[in-house]
Amino acid sequence: MQAHDLYHYDEHLSDLDSRRTWTDVHGELPAADPYGGPRLTPAEITTLCGLLAELPPPGSSEAVRALVEAARGEEPDPALPAPLSWRDGLGMLHDPPGGTGEAAAMLRYATDISVADHREPPAPGADEELWDWVRATAERLWRPLRRELGERHDLGLAERERRRRARAGRPAHGPGRPAQAMPQGPSVLLEAWAHGWEDVYDWRVSVLAGPSHPGRLTPVGSGVRVTRAGLPEALRDSLAEAFRRCDTHEAPAALEVAVAPELFGLPVDTWTVTGRVPLGVQRPVVLRYPAGSGGHAAGSPPPDPEAAHRRADRWSRVQTGPLLDERADCAHGRPRSPSPAWLDGLADNTVPVHCRAADQEPTLGSLHAVREAGYGVAVTRRPPADPGESCAPFHRGLREELTEAGHGAPLPVRLQALRARSHGADPDAYWSDGTALVWDDPARALPEDEPLQGDL
Repeated sequence: MQAHDLYHYDEHLSDLDSRRTWTDVHGELPAADPYGGPRLTPAEITTLCGLLAELPPPGSSEAVRALVEAARGEEPDPALPAPLSWRDGLGMLHDPPGGTGEAAAMLRYATDISVADHREPPAPGADEELWDWVRATAERLWRPLRRELGERHDLGLAERERRRRARAGRPAHGPGRPAQAMPQGPSVLLEAWAHGWEDVYDWRVSVLAGPSHPGRLTPVGSGVRVTRAGLPEALRDSLAEAFRRCDTHEAPAALEVAVAPELFGLPVDTWTVTGRVPLGVQRPVVLRYPAGSGGHAAGSPPPDPEAAHRRADRWSRVQTGPLLDERADCAHGRPRSPSPAWLDGLADNTVPVHCRAADQEPTLGSLHAVREAGYGVAVTRRPPADPGESCAPFHRGLREELTEAGHGAPLPVRLQALRARSHGADPDAYWSDGTALVWDDPARALPEDEPLQGDL
């Protein structure tokens, strides 16, 4: 929609030919306001939409609606809004109630946007250009409105400067949203179950509400007996719908893939839902152990309190950092199976690293053992096409990533950035191909109702 508005804005400003534009045609239509007040002309609306499209998207739908209600003179609506852009807010100002002039409401709204905080810096001069247009457009309207808008702009500038001084030295989104952390709102959950020795799978896609509503799960789609090669196409529509429900202005929702460790090699991060950009480049993609793994299934006795305490301690220490990496399934390139005692003895801030095929020993046994030892964060990868290729670059590159991350929170987003670099043919990221992050966040409880095979 931003591209659409910029197109019409550019056409309106262009002097390359004399063909009538969309804006010219609409300018020939009646523009009377049924409420008796003036309206912005089609040319002014086109220009305003173009100026808004040059600004970064709003930080939240709530911010848009707050400015709309301030311009309309209405009481705040406590209901959660659908995703809104600056343009959507403009559309909500047509025919405002209470005799408020439409043009006045739109110019108040545009004035407030010109002094708003954006989730990323706007292009140099973009917000000043918007205000200059508002001031110039208001000149054809009544003088009291011009004075009101000027005072509104001055107060907004002062308030924005006060907020910026108050935030100096703090993360951009406050203490609840650390920079580069995985989004903490709803996520998309993909579950898959293999049919024994058959190469077919049952699957389910859901929306996982997250820590704010623990345990809440909204099914989106499911299927049975799909071949491994057919999974991407079978899941495409359900994943697209789930992402539509979860994505926000600030960040795309994460995809959590809850499968048994022998399926950790599924190349979900390489699948595409829309366009050609892989999922792992568009959003954080993490692996989860399915509910009930690690000795606790629905209806079974509760897990050992000591084991639960150990898991909590290790998760907390990884989130605090600094991070230590440990080769879990190889020693200087040679395969090995770590003993439970050895895993238990590692420091709580260790991230076990696996470099071999997840569905083969010793890695499969190691992944189960790592889970039993209480490690909620681990790394695995799909082996390269050449089985004789050294795993040293993988371990070396991963150690550097863990060191730079410092603590656990940035890892899902850092891995997403690595995938983007690799997808863009960055030669320094070649080692990361196929890397996957096991991220078993205890705050994001998974459903315990694993279906029977074929009974979705």
